[in-house]
Amino acid sequence: MAAKDGGLQIPNKLYFRIGEVSEITGVQPYTLRHWEMEFPTLSPKKNDSGQRLYRKEDIEMVHTIQRLLHSEGYTTAGARRLLSAKSGKRGRPVIPKPPPEPQPEPASVSPEVLKEVREALDLMDANDKRLAALEG
Repeated sequence: MAAKDGGLQIPNKLYFRIGEVSEITGVQPYTLRHWEMEFPTLSPKKNDSGQRLYRKEDIEMVHTIQRLLHSEGYTTAGARRLLSAKSGKRGRPVIPKPPPEPQPEPASVSPEVLKEVREALDLMDANDKRLAALEG
């Protein structure tokens, strides 16, 4: 076994299954699968049957993510940005929210205009009643 920084010991193999990576790093398999979606820098290969095949570099990345999230207090987004910047791989794009559109001031309506609108509505109501009486 080869000792890595932080006491991580990775056996001298080419590929590791997700269960082996979980034992080596102490990270649950479901968390590893989640991190694959969150961190573009973590991308194990899959064999023909769909099993994940991690390399030593992938295990070291898992250990780095674990350290950033749990020891150094980074958020997932912060750790993703840090790792993406270091590797040159693009993470999820951060799309800034547009500034809120200014709300128009309510228009002031003169009492004369309000009176005309009320009269027009009353006339329409009266016409609706006459039409209903003719149809009914």
